[in-house]
Amino acid sequence: MKETLSDNTKFKKIVFTPGKELNILLQQENRLINFLKSVKNFIDSNLYKDLYPQGSQPGVMYGLSKIHKPLVNNFPKLRPILSATKTSTYKWAKFFVPLLRPFTSNTFTIKDSFEFAKNITEQNAKLYMASLDVDSLFTNVPLDETINICVNELFKKEKRFFNLNKKQISEMLSLTTKESIILFDGD
Repeated sequence: MKETLSDNTKFKKIVFTPGKELNILLQQENRLINFLKSVKNFIDSNLYKDLYPQGSQPGVMYGLSKIHKPLVNNFPKLRPILSATKTSTYKWAKFFVPLLRPFTSNTFTIKDSFEFAKNITEQNAKLYMASLDVDSLFTNVPLDETINICVNELFKKEKRFFNLNKKQISEMLSLTTKESIILFDGD
């Protein structure tokens, strides 16, 4: 996981100046606030208030051991977990969930472990089930391409969402996905 996070094409290490650690969070909040101000006349005042960031904290990344995998240099591989509930972009990400949900479900999607258990017990015994493991899936998703796909899908049938046009939604998604600040390994 550490080698993935050290990939400077995907992650940028931020060096904090002692005593000015909050400046980066304030700058991040200000980028989001400036966008909100630019669309304030288009969106509902309640949505504006809901999306307005304040008192943000960086997300925290930690790892859960993959105890079912072989050890590497006497250490277990880790599954990265990101706690982002207090980040400035968290409310924005929550805003996008119901908008994008219709494009993420299909006949091959399983909602939860209960649905999986039901499907596996009802499966035809002559069929085989396979599980594929993708290494570092989420850190390898091309963000710009994914944002374009999401926006194009959203605007296939609609001209606006919450009175926002395609360009504004695209910028919002970009700010939401590319503006995340996380702490990892004490840094």
